[in-house]
Amino acid sequence: MITITTPTGNIGRRLIERLAFAGKPLTIVARHPEKLPRSLLEGEIVRQASSDDAAALSRATEGTDVLFWLTPANFAAPNVRAWYRKAADAVSRAVRINRIPRIVNLSSIGANWADGLGPISGLHDVECALNDAAKDVYHLRPGFFMENFLTQLDSIRRDGKLHWLYPGHTRMPMIATRDIAEAAAARLTDHAWKGHGVLGLLGPTDLTLDEAVKTLAVIVGRPMKNVQFTPDEFRRVSQGCGMSHDFAESYIEMSVTLNRLNWTHIGEPRTPETTTPTTLGTWASHVLIPLVKVA
Repeated sequence: MITITTPTGNIGRRLIERLAFAGKPLTIVARHPEKLPRSLLEGEIVRQASSDDAAALSRATEGTDVLFWLTPANFAAPNVRAWYRKAADAVSRAVRINRIPRIVNLSSIGANWADGLGPISGLHDVECALNDAAKDVYHLRPGFFMENFLTQLDSIRRDGKLHWLYPGHTRMPMIATRDIAEAAAARLTDHAWKGHGVLGLLGPTDLTLDEAVKTLAVIVGRPMKNVQFTPDEFRRVSQGCGMSHDFAESYIEMSVTLNRLNWTHIGEPRTPETTTPTTLGTWASHVLIPLVKVA
């Protein structure tokens, strides 16, 4: 039995579609099962648990042969590192109690860094906990999600100004979540790999934010440009949207470190295995444009 967590996100949703289409038996663990499509509620085993609830998670993952784990960000967490450690403890307890033999863990580029990368360093704690709990664990470390541009939809529709903590010349590996889901599905259904493994997922190429926005502007057909937030501007805007003070500070720490060290230097090297196919243009044509046109 393959068990999937965080099924309503971009990755979990695509992963379930991919595996269900292939006829794989699934257990779906959701914090809010009522938000799942009716087809899943009728066709798959669905169990309720939160990512930080060790007892509920242990019950929900009974009978699991392979677990897909994704630690969701908790933007309201008063202590970000404590949130990740609580989730790490919950999943590692479930793995031990149920003797789950194999785990595919969605982590992040830079998760090899124990400190200095804000929420990414929290994912380092999750990786370590899973490695201690099971013999066979595969960590996927993707770069910058193309779907992050969807957080700027209102700005794209309004004035084309995209706000980031990164300067426009920041170069980063950009990947579509569909490619992350494909990589996860491949590892979940491959019984050959053993031990503790890591795979960087870096998209088809590295792009600066300015290069990316230039591409998006052409495809969307409207002017767009990047605007860099100052830390104080980010604090004001993010906390006004409900982000905790500690998460805002953690995110600023991550951004400052990534700006200083360079995204392309902190993670796994680009190789044929870490390179994925979906280009930014393809992603924008299939995902971004339909959402922009909704307005």
